Amino acid sequence: CPNCNTPCFIGSDDFTTDVPCNWHQASGSAYSVSGGLMNVAASSSVAFALPHPMYKTSAIIEVDLYWDTGIIARVDLGCGAGGGTNGAGYVLLNSTDLTMKLYDNSGTLLDTATGLPAVDSAAHAVELCHRAGILTATAFGECIGGGSTGTVTNPFAFLGAGAGNAPRFDNF
Repeated sequence: CPNCNTPCFIGSDDFTTDVPCNWHQASGSAYSVSGGLMNVAASSSVAFALPHPMYKTSAIIEVDLYWDTGIIARVDLGCGAGGGTNGAGYVLLNSTDLTMKLYDNSGTLLDTATGLPAVDSAAHAVELCHRAGILTATAFGECIGGGSTGTVTNPFAFLGAGAGNAPRFDNF
């Protein structure tokens, strides 16, 4: 995977306290911050309040995901829960079928990693990167990537959940 690190730090949240101005509900049920973790209800998403700068050539999200039973976690660069086409794309991590799937901003599947580790309820780093039109996702030592995702006009990062149990996030 290409090196997506840039010297432009946008913001972070370790979820030690609930800072409502950092996040807002984008869809679905309410999220919660408790015990140093963010829990996102099934079929819901939250948006980080600080946007990536629009004139940077890359955007990156790094977050820890607790690999719990029955979750479908979503890490999203600008698409949002409504499937908007203004972002770069998103990655879904599914602990039931042990897959990581990368989608572009129109919902087209770009790449898949199968055979992810068994559920262990431990925190694992997830990275989603958009650089020079290429979208990549890294987790569990796997890196997947795919072609051009067009012009990104929604600079916000989203964390979310598919159907199933609520994923827990840390160290955004």
